[in-house]
Amino acid sequence: MIPISLHNLYLCFGLLLIGFTSKSAANVFDDVYGAGDYKSARSQYLRSMPNDDIRGPLTPHFVNFLERYGYSEFKFNRPDLGPYGSFGGKVTDYDIIRNYPVIFIHGNSDGALAIEGTHSSGFSSSISYFLNHGYTSAELYATTWGDDRVLANATTRGHSCKHLIYVRKFVEAVLQYTGARFVNIIAHSMGVTLGRRVIKGGSFPTKGGYCNLGQPLGAYVNVFIGIAGANIGMCLCSRPEMTMYPTCNEETGFWPGNNCRTNNYGDCDQRQPQLVCAGPRYSTFLETLNLDHTPIGRFVASIWSMKDEILPNGGQVYGYNTSYLLETNTYSIYPNLSHDQVKDETADFQYQLVRNY
Repeated sequence: MIPISLHNLYLCFGLLLIGFTSKSAANVFDDVYGAGDYKSARSQYLRSMPNDDIRGPLTPHFVNFLERYGYSEFKFNRPDLGPYGSFGGKVTDYDIIRNYPVIFIHGNSDGALAIEGTHSSGFSSSISYFLNHGYTSAELYATTWGDDRVLANATTRGHSCKHLIYVRKFVEAVLQYTGARFVNIIAHSMGVTLGRRVIKGGSFPTKGGYCNLGQPLGAYVNVFIGIAGANIGMCLCSRPEMTMYPTCNEETGFWPGNNCRTNNYGDCDQRQPQLVCAGPRYSTFLETLNLDHTPIGRFVASIWSMKDEILPNGGQVYGYNTSYLLETNTYSIYPNLSHDQVKDETADFQYQLVRNY
């Protein structure tokens, strides 16, 4: 049984990675168990720093670009969050981009960089690792898509059109600013489902109307890494009383499906055969996302942990693994990492993936 703890629900979202096993993308859920040195010291933005010292915000060079090209309304710099709300950008016009840029998309109640608090580590570990292995701030980008980083507000955030457009415009801005042929996407927890929808683009129903994200961007994505995503819902959202919260609602939340009369919601995280329901099996947003076969990159990796406290029992949702992306080429499983550790302690593997594909 899943404890009906709002504290557990507040702990909802964040990314993942590990040593991998190659697998071609085939029947998405049904067969998931069958296979199981260029650096610049000219600026604080380009230094390789210990994790605790990684600071933004976006460089003035990037901010000037955003203002010039019509992105200022989005406030990607996040001045309200200080030096930990964003990261990335060139220092001067002469900075050279030698690697495909990496865009990091955080999870619910998290942000671009680490601050004190639960589920607030951002992507400082990954950015620090990449900086120490030849990348510069001109090749690493993150912003904070949430209104705030208050954990108690986690239940108020679903896949709203506002959040989707914000992330979409940030990806478009990085592509335009860098002029790169490809970017890499590393996403964690709720950032995985936001990122997949943003890259697929298109128009689709959301609470209150339709959301139009524009043309697909998959042709511009080299590697997409999804860490600890809840792609077919979250068992914390399986209880009927939880659907009142945006995070868990049946339209744009992480609702994992109805009870089908014979389906006990308390068994959501147990390994069992899928029970087919009459009507949508799970959240409309997630079902629409998974039925859309638009590519999200040239190479896709799914990563999760068997000890994820937010996605229990290795991410089981009525017999399927919720962290396994439909588009997956490779998936990797860690045995003992928490929901945040599978993001923070796997920066080396994240680096290997984006460098090797």
